[in-house]
Amino acid sequence: METDEIEFIPNTHFLLKDSNRISLGELLAFDAGDFERRVNLDLEGKRFKGSFTATTGSPNNYFKNYLIIFAGSSIARYRPYLWMDVLIGKTAEQAEFTLALTGALVKVTRHFFYNVRSAFGEIRDERFRFKKYH
Repeated sequence: METDEIEFIPNTHFLLKDSNRISLGELLAFDAGDFERRVNLDLEGKRFKGSFTATTGSPNNYFKNYLIIFAGSSIARYRPYLWMDVLIGKTAEQAEFTLALTGALVKVTRHFFYNVRSAFGEIRDERFRFKKYH
């Protein structure tokens, strides 16, 4: 920041780091807040944020919600009989998934699109600035 340059730091922290597969149970158990705290410890003083990010949730939480929605939409489209079982919560795991999917849909539509609109509003009004993330 002192020299008007932004240092590139490769992302070595992500949900699917060790494998390109994840079970539904692992996805539902993923704690994005804890993950974000660990990343912040490793990258302390090296991350940037805009003024709009005060209300922005963890990008890892958005990614988790996206995966939950993707899984739900895939089941609904390609396995409609299983989808009916999921909707009624036939098993405990299916009921947990239904609740997680409902929460993900609410969070994505309410918070994500609000934050995107806020960011574009700040860019349009020439108020958007990056600053060090402490």
